[in-house]
Amino acid sequence: MRDSEGRKEGRAAAEKATTKAVGKRRRSMTGSTRGELELFYSLIPEQHGRTICFRAARSSALAIDFYCIPVDEDDDSPQPSYGAPPKRIVPFYCSTNISGSSSFAAVDKSMYCVGGHKTNGKGEETSAIYRFDTTGDNSGSWFRNSFDMLCPRVAPSTVVIDGKLFVIGTQVVSDGAPLVEVFDPSSKYSLIVVSPPPPESIRESMLFVTAALPDRNQILVACTHANFAYLLDVKTGAWAQFDHNVDFADASGEAAVVLKTTMCWYNDRLLMLVAYDLNLKTWFKTSVKDLKRVGRRLKDANGNYNFSLFPLDENHLCLLWADHVTPCLLHCTKVSVSLSHDRFCAAVASSRSYVLRDESHFIDGLRFESQNVV
Repeated sequence: MRDSEGRKEGRAAAEKATTKAVGKRRRSMTGSTRGELELFYSLIPEQHGRTICFRAARSSALAIDFYCIPVDEDDDSPQPSYGAPPKRIVPFYCSTNISGSSSFAAVDKSMYCVGGHKTNGKGEETSAIYRFDTTGDNSGSWFRNSFDMLCPRVAPSTVVIDGKLFVIGTQVVSDGAPLVEVFDPSSKYSLIVVSPPPPESIRESMLFVTAALPDRNQILVACTHANFAYLLDVKTGAWAQFDHNVDFADASGEAAVVLKTTMCWYNDRLLMLVAYDLNLKTWFKTSVKDLKRVGRRLKDANGNYNFSLFPLDENHLCLLWADHVTPCLLHCTKVSVSLSHDRFCAAVASSRSYVLRDESHFIDGLRFESQNVV
């Protein structure tokens, strides 16, 4: 099933909404009044080499909008760059077939939305895999993959390593569901990964901490509610107990691995970066210098946080976060990190801000590298 009208609808509807909205005067994130916003059309992923892609849900239309923005490559200035007025961004694609409770991942030249709930409004879980290709007959469109996952999963953890997509856990525990399955896009199949040894409670956990460790050909899988973790060897499928005495209570979701051995998470309760270095076997907690100058508030009126953290390179993270002071405002913040002896430091290197379509709620984002452009 190909979502063939998605790009056309995304552009047309967004332009209509933008035409209506750009004339409104809003309060900026600093409290001053601003007039018209500069319009920014999302990049086309297959036409650019290295980008940041993200999703937002529009509850009024029961649709998912996909956006694509450039990676800020300018690191030469010793002073951080931020404070420019936000731009009203137009999505490159809109879909009514993809679930907002799916998980978002990128493997090679393709992006994937995995699992979630069916869009029939009945709350049923789905095993569907939707795919966006930048090459081939379906280039530039989201379409349903030729085969599904082995079992339905809602908001599973996803880890990409060795050119494969590992799908871990689920928010809805199905009878007999394997903890991990692996999808190999090149071979077009999905396989069950044998579950780790006891404690069995790891199989039933809804809150996982994961990390891709490509230099070691391993994936870390840990529970946030219990002090145990495992390493999965992606070559052999063997599990080994993580021999560090680590409490992952302050971490959640997939780690952004930088500096080769430092796993980073953003803690929405502490509003700090938490990091664990595998070589030093040490936890670090630090605030992001100058982040408060970028925006005001990460959580909405219900206390919910909307952000994604992922690595850009060995020394930089990207923090995508919704600023709930201004409706539909999203910041893309590049964070420089360093580790010297026993000190882990993080500071804003640059930041750009975007206003999404009305009634939009940021879901998640990722770094995407299309090899079509060198």
